[in-house]
Amino acid sequence: MKKIKKSRTKTIKLISIFLLTFAVHSLAQAIEQESELSIGQLVFKIREEQKGKNILFKIQHLETLLKSQEESEKNHNFILQFIATLYSYTGQHLHALQTWDTAFSSQQSKTYQLQDMHATSAVKYVVKQAKKHNLVLINEAHHIAQHRVFTHELLKPLWDTGFKYLAVEALTLAGEELIAKGWVTEESGEYTYETLMVNMLLEAQRIGYKIIAYDYKPSKSREEREDLAADTVYKKTFATDKNAKVLIHVGYSHVKETQDRLAGKLEKLTKSEAFTVSQAYFKEPYSVSSSHSTYNLITTKFSKMLNPYILVSKDNLAWSDSSEEYDVSIIWPRSQYLQGRPIWVSLNRDKVMIDRRVCGTKSTCLVEVYSDKNIQKLPTDRIVIDENQPSSFVYIRSNTDYVRAVDIDGNELTMFLASQSTYQEEQ
Repeated sequence: MKKIKKSRTKTIKLISIFLLTFAVHSLAQAIEQESELSIGQLVFKIREEQKGKNILFKIQHLETLLKSQEESEKNHNFILQFIATLYSYTGQHLHALQTWDTAFSSQQSKTYQLQDMHATSAVKYVVKQAKKHNLVLINEAHHIAQHRVFTHELLKPLWDTGFKYLAVEALTLAGEELIAKGWVTEESGEYTYETLMVNMLLEAQRIGYKIIAYDYKPSKSREEREDLAADTVYKKTFATDKNAKVLIHVGYSHVKETQDRLAGKLEKLTKSEAFTVSQAYFKEPYSVSSSHSTYNLITTKFSKMLNPYILVSKDNLAWSDSSEEYDVSIIWPRSQYLQGRPIWVSLNRDKVMIDRRVCGTKSTCLVEVYSDKNIQKLPTDRIVIDENQPSSFVYIRSNTDYVRAVDIDGNELTMFLASQSTYQEEQ
């Protein structure tokens, strides 16, 4: 069998690996001999078997594949990462947290001295600090859709302080061109499939931000990836606009102000100090037992805080769980739920009730909200209706939105104008 050259592209992104091309050596032989698949072989197998399938199929397929990889901890945990992110795409926040925590324990041994700290609004604090900077980076954990809500809430107040650029790691180059027209489609990226990311992009475009993609060029190493990203952001903003104020929504470690990460490299290019905000490391876990002990302590002490907050000392210094790497850590309180949905999903939108009738004769269906009948655009909300969640609601941006339900094979079951919904809230 001829050897097939493998791409050496490395990435720390969890789900964007779906988009990479892996040429696999001796895949058929590895499967036939039931030897452990490499990550590259596993990705190739997943991509081939999920081509053209919808998200319900993908979750079911990965759950089945997971059982076949139980003897390989590496592959087992790798698949769990995929599943957790797909759960976030379907609005199943608790499932996403539980699946992720199965693969990666949230417990940490590090302790922090937090005496005499008080809690204050994270949005207000970041806006105040942003006035002193022309570069703000905020990170996310890719399986936690909640983290996009924070950037969404910052868009208007930061615009009012002079920020006119939004750079988004998740966007492809095609996605940059599409969002300039007010569109988000499957060509826009991988994480853009998640509906709160869609809403974040649409809101930024509505406000007037110039939205840019920067993490789309092939790279052969992590270092090269960071260099290319920094160079692309710089050329699209500061190189042509010396007074630019840029907000960047990144994943995980790109927020770090170290020489080998995006924030640090941009500081060097711009000869200015970035303000860096982390949500990805000190985050809400699935359960109290899997929590960082400090997270439990903080959320118990400040249980009256309903929105994301930060801790500030008597000297007015913000707390960071890794102060040598980023400026401040955001603390999200434990999520509160309404009919299975976290309340932070709302974005101040109206509700339309949904129950099992929308699935027709199917036991499970995917319910999505579209701005019009053009389903090439990605939906702005998405839920699963099944035996475990027989009734819930979707959020709409306008009464002219459409609600559509599909089965696991992608077959349309119904589509109706949101304002004409006949479903009623259960008493």
